[in-house]
Amino acid sequence: ASTLVGRVGAKSVAVLSWYNAQIAELRERLRSHPGCNGLHVGSVVTAQGSEWDYVLLSTVRNAEANDQTRRSKPNVHLGCLADRHLLNVAVTRGRLG
Repeated sequence: ASTLVGRVGAKSVAVLSWYNAQIAELRERLRSHPGCNGLHVGSVVTAQGSEWDYVLLSTVRNAEANDQTRRSKPNVHLGCLADRHLLNVAVTRGRLG
C-alpha cells in the first residue's frame, strides 16, 4: 500500500477488508508508513457508493471445514467471498485497478 500511495497519492488508494479486526490491524500497521496519512482503510460494506483509482483487498480465509462439511456445503469455507453482492462491491470500487 505504501509503495502505491507513494506513486499515486493517498487519496487515490483504498484498502478494504470484510473484517473489523483486520481493518484495525491494517490501520495500525499503515500508520507507521510515510505518506499513508489520508489513505482510506475501511470495510467493504462502508465502501458502497465510493470509488478510488486503486483498491487493495485484504481477505482472510476462515478455518477449514471438515471433509463432510466440504462435500455437503462446498462454499462454506469461502468466508467473505461467498457473499456475491459484497464481493461485487469490493471488486468494482477501483477505477484503474
